[in-house]
Amino acid sequence: MIAILIKFLQRLAQALDKLAQREAAKAEEKLKQAADLVARANEHRKTFGHASRTASALKDLVS
Repeated sequence: MIAILIKFLQRLAQALDKLAQREAAKAEEKLKQAADLVARANEHRKTFGHASRTASALKDLVS
């Protein structure tokens, strides 16, 4: 009985670990995209229209 419970908990832990790795990869990709958008906004700070669109895209990405 205890062996079955331990086996179940190990499988659950493995599944949760895989899920956490997947979510971490997604978060890392979003951070890279956000960093790129911030860099673009800084490059084009003088052009309000472009900066506004970039800021809007960044806001949408974070949401």
